[in-house]
Amino acid sequence: MLPVEVLGTEGSIEQVALTLNSEYANRTKRIWLQVNNLGYQNKGSVKINDQEWYDLNHESCNIQSPERERGGMAHGGHSTIRLSIPSSGIISGINIIKFRFNKSDGISNGFRIVRLNLLDANNTKILDNSFFEDDDPKLWESPYADVASIQAGKDLWYYADLKSNYLEPEDKGSWYGYELQGKIDINAKCASCHTQDGRDLEMFSYSNKSIIERSKFHDLTEEEGKLIASYIRSLSDEHDNVGRYGRPWNPPYQPGQEMANRPIEQWAAGAGLDAVLDADKDMLEYMFPNGVNQEAVYDRFDSDKMADRTLLPLAIQFPDWKHWLPIIHPMDAYSKDDYWEDPVAQGGRGNIHPKRGYEFFRRYLEAMPVSQRDPEDLMKRNREFWYNYRFFLAQRNDGNSSLSGHWREPNSIATTKLADGVPRELAATSLAKLMAVQYFEVMNEFNLQDKAHWFAKPEDQPADRQWFGENYQVFEVPPHFQACVSESELPIDDGYNITGNCLYFYGQSEATGAYESTTWYHLQLVINGGNGMVSHNSPMDYNYHPDFIMKASSTSGIYEPLRYYHSMNAMYQFRSWSGATTPNDGKGFRIRVQGPWHIIGRTDSNQLNDFVPSTWPILLDKIEKGMSKWVLNAQLRQFLTEVQKPENNLDNWNRLPNGGSNELDYTTKTNRDLQDMTYFVGLDYHADKFYYLFPEFAKLGVDCEILEEMIDWCTEAWPNIDWDNFRSMGQLQLDFITDETEDCSLNSNTIIAQTTNEGDFPTYEWWIDDIKAPNDTNELDISEVNPGAIIKCRLTSSKSCISNSWVEKEMMLPTRDFTILASKNNTEWETLQNSLVCIGDEISFKVDPELQQPLFWLDAMDVNNDGINPVTGASVPVWKNKSESGYIMPYQYISNLRPSYSENEMNGKPALMFGMNDSDGLPLFSTNNDDVLNDDWSIIVTGKFYVTSRGDWNSLLGNEIGSSGFAFYLNRMGDGGRIRTKINGSQQFGRVYKDGSSFVTIITKEGGKIRVYINGRLEEEVEASSSNIANARTFYLGQSDGGNSSGSWYHSGPISEVLFYDYILSNKQRTYLEGYLMHKWQMVQEMPLDHVYKDNSPLYLNLETPTGDNLIINNNNEQNIAFLNVSNFGDYAFKRVKCSEFNKIFSLNSLETLEDDIIKYSIDSKKYTSGFSVTVNRDNTLDLAVNYNITGDYQWETPLGVILPLNTNPLTITITNDNNLDVWRLHLKRDTSSCIQNDEIFDFTINLDNPLSINDVTKYFSVYPNPTSDILNIVIPNLDLIEVKASVFNSLQQIVSQEIHSVQSGIIRVSLRDAPSGIYFVRLDLEKPINIKVIKR
Repeated sequence: MLPVEVLGTEGSIEQVALTLNSEYANRTKRIWLQVNNLGYQNKGSVKINDQEWYDLNHESCNIQSPERERGGMAHGGHSTIRLSIPSSGIISGINIIKFRFNKSDGISNGFRIVRLNLLDANNTKILDNSFFEDDDPKLWESPYADVASIQAGKDLWYYADLKSNYLEPEDKGSWYGYELQGKIDINAKCASCHTQDGRDLEMFSYSNKSIIERSKFHDLTEEEGKLIASYIRSLSDEHDNVGRYGRPWNPPYQPGQEMANRPIEQWAAGAGLDAVLDADKDMLEYMFPNGVNQEAVYDRFDSDKMADRTLLPLAIQFPDWKHWLPIIHPMDAYSKDDYWEDPVAQGGRGNIHPKRGYEFFRRYLEAMPVSQRDPEDLMKRNREFWYNYRFFLAQRNDGNSSLSGHWREPNSIATTKLADGVPRELAATSLAKLMAVQYFEVMNEFNLQDKAHWFAKPEDQPADRQWFGENYQVFEVPPHFQACVSESELPIDDGYNITGNCLYFYGQSEATGAYESTTWYHLQLVINGGNGMVSHNSPMDYNYHPDFIMKASSTSGIYEPLRYYHSMNAMYQFRSWSGATTPNDGKGFRIRVQGPWHIIGRTDSNQLNDFVPSTWPILLDKIEKGMSKWVLNAQLRQFLTEVQKPENNLDNWNRLPNGGSNELDYTTKTNRDLQDMTYFVGLDYHADKFYYLFPEFAKLGVDCEILEEMIDWCTEAWPNIDWDNFRSMGQLQLDFITDETEDCSLNSNTIIAQTTNEGDFPTYEWWIDDIKAPNDTNELDISEVNPGAIIKCRLTSSKSCISNSWVEKEMMLPTRDFTILASKNNTEWETLQNSLVCIGDEISFKVDPELQQPLFWLDAMDVNNDGINPVTGASVPVWKNKSESGYIMPYQYISNLRPSYSENEMNGKPALMFGMNDSDGLPLFSTNNDDVLNDDWSIIVTGKFYVTSRGDWNSLLGNEIGSSGFAFYLNRMGDGGRIRTKINGSQQFGRVYKDGSSFVTIITKEGGKIRVYINGRLEEEVEASSSNIANARTFYLGQSDGGNSSGSWYHSGPISEVLFYDYILSNKQRTYLEGYLMHKWQMVQEMPLDHVYKDNSPLYLNLETPTGDNLIINNNNEQNIAFLNVSNFGDYAFKRVKCSEFNKIFSLNSLETLEDDIIKYSIDSKKYTSGFSVTVNRDNTLDLAVNYNITGDYQWETPLGVILPLNTNPLTITITNDNNLDVWRLHLKRDTSSCIQNDEIFDFTINLDNPLSINDVTKYFSVYPNPTSDILNIVIPNLDLIEVKASVFNSLQQIVSQEIHSVQSGIIRVSLRDAPSGIYFVRLDLEKPINIKVIKR
């Protein structure tokens, strides 16, 4: 029965019994759990049979993504997380699995196991649903059903005295970095923190046990808990709008399509955890159910429409109900001088009194049916209720009457009234939570969740599910509002060093803080985004909602571009409404939030949240190629549609010198007045931001006609700025997309030219290895093109508003994506091919990466490229190149610059240690062979970064001299460093990496543009005017000073692998190498969640054998196959675990089990196919080869019986008519090692397709010798003829002879031996008779 509720006192234990057969027990490798409220480490433990208790923490558990990246076992992260632990102790038979609640934090009294399963070696769940039964709340019975007990429970609910928790007074709890008190008396009652009548516990189906145990947590007795549970159970019968619809772990209002047909009273229960998507990309099919293209995006991003946010599933988990409830009630938090009860007596304003405001609001709603109230008055009372909470903390203790600080006011009277030991942040967020709970209460209790149509006009499309209100309702809970006061600003000394940056609570991680903020923001968007109720920043604050989606993405590595642009579209739809009559009052178009900076991924203050400029929209292309351009076009169209409306006429717009939240900059602004926005941070300056963004939009491929329209608007808005600089700046762009899945193969069947600004009549031209292909469409079939081929496309546009009329792009088709190595009977490892094997042979398999032909490859696992590594501590003068390019690495002659070898410094694996005491470095390119640096290239460096006290910057590699050359740096300040990339004097800064960070850094150079990717994320993009970076300085690894042993800017830390390519890696190749390296060097935790190889290395393969076995093979794991009988012969198929089709198939056969695949052929240099015959056309080329690895000898025999030299394949055959029915023979010589006991012969037949008809071949008939003294040889073209009737006539047309002749090798032989000299005519009696003139000597 699920869930398993592990609730109660510290040490409480619950257990389940699983009966497993031997198959299930043997397959089990891990236990998988979905756990609700495991909000801190070591809160729970698991015991399997008689094993020791296993504590649950971040080190002991594999926590699934995205829960892990957003904090894991953290209060403000995912309320319910998925994890797995080792299954040691699982047996065949009955297994007892126990769960223990270890220790309370003073807030929680347990956790719930929501789901449980077993995992096999492939992390596949073993148990089906028949093993479990879900507890059904509809079947619950009340502890007591009599009226007296229910009334007694109700009285306890409203009036029972409580304590804060059940910890002993000397024990301490915790909330993030704060220490909480043990058991103390509190003023709050049960009804104080919940909905007033407790319906929330019934609506979310809190069990009798949970209610009883929570009562005991607050120092009530078990009997009192039963009475309260009896009261709660009665509420479903008492109220029509109360039922057990939800569960404690299902987040309230979680959106999902399941909600479409549920009654409104069930909306609060949400669509459940199953509606939470695995990744942001999964939103695509719900946003565009009929497929996505430019027109579909235009249709969805239409400001006159209204998307239903309550039905669109998201890849974020909203807070569960426990996380709505205040941790401490304000009456116990702001208790000094009885401040909560009477703030006016302590200097507060009479209209700012949350307790009284709530009471007034309820009395107003209770006084008469709400349906009889005037909607305007209802809205006014709603606003007044909110006002009491919004400005409770804003009232200052310094005499200043301003309320502008609202929740974030440091000099708050209320803060000075905090009870001893109560953290300000805990009290403030609890205050906001109480407001959210009370909003929940009135909306549900008074049936107001579907009454938006009372307040909004029909044309404003009020939602069927929408709270009413023009103000914030729930999203003031998270750290963005409540973690904004630093320790130095506090009017009290609480003993904590609080940052107060509005990003995270004290002790909370930055990623968890950003996630908590973005979930509460999005929750507001779902319950009331503002359909027909917009007012300035309310009820949804778009100054910050997009910003926090980016912050949550940046800090966690879980990118959410679809949720971001879905939210941006919602903003345009909300703000395009009947109340939008002017851009000046905040109700209509608002330049601060609707300017195009948000569209390109910048905040209203021009910040990037650690993303490279203009890269945020490009994240859409990882979901669907080309989508960034479609969305940018659609969003900019929305912008233009709004600003071109009559009410937004530029003559009506208020102006300020540099603009404001609603105002535009002065019309008098000129180019000289414009700020350089490259590093500018600040609000307003709208004209300046437009001027900066035009080149960025052009670079991103925005439709040039949209850009021209925006330029027209800007010209009218600011006529003294030269906007014509940006005319015809649009770019014709060309990209290649392929039809294969990212992780299943590097190879594809089709290349599609994806274009931007191509116009209505574009021209496409294609080349394959410099040979023009007969194709003028945007798709090229490459299914038969060999790996390694160079594909080029040239696109010519028919548009006139672009800066380039044509563009070319080329790519090299990858060779292989992994190499299978085989060892036969413990011999040398060789690349696996189709092979002949014998009964009794044993074949071992392992996998190697396909590194795509690097110029050099340096691997700390094989420093000397001979399998023998130095001893730990030995200095390394040269790191040997493992690639087959022939490039020789320069020698380091300066002994004190040599790095040292370590066998375990790179996450337990080998590395070369650089800069551990002073500057080290190895030359990569000396000045006499560095011309390659001026061309396009890619370099990959895997290692770690350590902070040192020497110099300001840690230089990983480069050759920088002043404003010449290249270098990549990490700053050494504090406990981590901001990255910096420089090329020929141009530079760009990126995000901060902590001391000890592991990295796979990929740097690509394309012309003068450098891109830097770290751990799968694009970090920096910087461009210089010159592409030449070779200079007078040697290009070094470990420093950029050219070999300066006394330099202070050098790398400190291990470097384990380096690869250099003299070309730019494709995105697919880059992703593949990231997956290979990050798994190899134990860095998977650093990979973004959406990385295609996050779960498994590209070298993690499934091997399916002819006997049906499925084996796992990877670069750490070999598989051995003993060929014991004929069942072992056949196809060995390799594929990545997630792929449906096999990536590679090899045949391992004996001579007896061979079929028709001993010979392979290639037509026109395309991919090889196996078989004993082929059908070709005239002028095709044909190559023949042996399809198996032959350890002995073989020879080919031509159709004319000529035997070719040993082990030599035929030369390329150009097909003519004469090749029809040619038979080539392959002779395999006796070879006992391959069990070929005798010579064997295999025939291969060439068939000509569509033999010529007589009408086609007249010109192909020929005769020789002519003249002749005897025999005429008449050549018959390919007509599939066996015999031909030939009649010979003299010049008088008299028959000389008539005979049927056999066609042999395309020839018939006609004798004129007995005919006198003279002229004759030979007629061939065919479908169309042929006459040939001949001369007899």
